[in-house]
Amino acid sequence: MKPFALSLVATLLVALGVTAAGCGDGGGGGELSLEEYFQKVEAVQNEADQAEQDAQVLLDEIDPAAPVDEQLATFREFIDAEEAALRDAIAGLAELEAPAEVEDAHSQLVAAGADFVELVGGVADLAADAESAEDLEQLGAEISESTEATEIFDRFEQACLELEGIAADNGIEVDLNCGE
Repeated sequence: MKPFALSLVATLLVALGVTAAGCGDGGGGGELSLEEYFQKVEAVQNEADQAEQDAQVLLDEIDPAAPVDEQLATFREFIDAEEAALRDAIAGLAELEAPAEVEDAHSQLVAAGADFVELVGGVADLAADAESAEDLEQLGAEISESTEATEIFDRFEQACLELEGIAADNGIEVDLNCGE
């Protein structure tokens, strides 16, 4: 299998996934202050970053000299791990009771995140059917040319940047990895 095919699909997923995974939380439990909200988001971002690194290890383990079916199996594990990490992060974010100051941006982030999780799930389904490097190259091309993926990512980014702006306006230092 061509390493390019794996790299293309993986790069697209990671580029989109890192930002989405960066904004989640593991629990609800009542109204939070603005500072508590951003602390929880950052704590979960750290967890999501670790999940991302764990998934990346799978991708790094792909041996270009291995049979194509082994490479594809490892790549499918990578995509499944990415999807699970994103799903957990967005589900956790949805559980948060956002303070009034961030409620609109939070809702937009959750909605775009849910759409993104669905999109990655579709990629996972397509990758499950891949039988060759050419199939993965086609999948990569479809993702890179997808106006739906671009629109979802843009909505997610806008909400993420809005949250960072609200934090800055309130003297709260936070980095949600928007645009990374």
